[in-house]
Amino acid sequence: MTETNSKSNAPKAIEFQSFYEDHIMLSGRHWPVDKPKASLLFIHTFGDHGARTTFLQQFFSEHHFAVFDYDWRGHGRSHGERGFIPNAKASFGDTDAAIDQIKQKYPSLPLIIWGDGIGASIIIFYAMKHTDKLPFQGLIVSSPAANLPKAKVGRIQLGIVRTFSNLSPTVRLPVRAEQYAIEVTDDEEVLRNYKNDRYVHDRWPARTLDIMLEASFQIQRGYRFPISLLIQYGTKSIIKREVIQDWVDRSSSTKIKEFKIWEGLHHELHNDTQRNDVFQYSLEWIENNILNQTE
Repeated sequence: MTETNSKSNAPKAIEFQSFYEDHIMLSGRHWPVDKPKASLLFIHTFGDHGARTTFLQQFFSEHHFAVFDYDWRGHGRSHGERGFIPNAKASFGDTDAAIDQIKQKYPSLPLIIWGDGIGASIIIFYAMKHTDKLPFQGLIVSSPAANLPKAKVGRIQLGIVRTFSNLSPTVRLPVRAEQYAIEVTDDEEVLRNYKNDRYVHDRWPARTLDIMLEASFQIQRGYRFPISLLIQYGTKSIIKREVIQDWVDRSSSTKIKEFKIWEGLHHELHNDTQRNDVFQYSLEWIENNILNQTE
């Protein structure tokens, strides 16, 4: 891992290689603090990148969390063809490599992962495939994409996508997501920056969409998490409430599961104007259900 020095109250850029067989170079950030009480890894949604989570990172670093994020392969400053993910194992390998960076630096700290949107669905899918032992102690999922936004996808649609995925995995499918941008937050400045952000993209290669749809179908079945789980949802999210509720009803936790509904908030809870309420609630949940619990 390489790390670039910066001011003490600013993030440090990090680079590391994926554990997947191609060992692609990934980019992320670390917000170091003195005497951290826990580490927190943020996983962004598709087409996004970690640098759009500054509000969350600042809040938790001020509360003595060592905060990390990383850009998916093909996203942000990470290497790889834009938007392209060859298979789920590559995504898992990238996640493992990011977690390894945190564990190397803070081996004794509890780790909490915060996944947003499709990033939430990917970390849920990761948890389902790592049932023997999860390398983190708590999971916060914000507006998890238990189905793609406003999409009605069945086995026929999945079959069509899979055909393209096998024949021409990098071909861009006609999925247009920019119309959702006006609905993700009520913060006008954040929206302006979003629209002008050169690292935000709307490119859905066939293989990537195939993986996302498969993850969606898998997590719709529900899962029994072996760790504490906080699900958060804004009622103005681009994900339908009934889809989230159905997934919540099908899932459980061996420790604690909580479903927090934020009335009137939008999809990107970490970028909404009421984000500090979300952060404070999440902080207290982490402290009560993870940090203050004794084995």
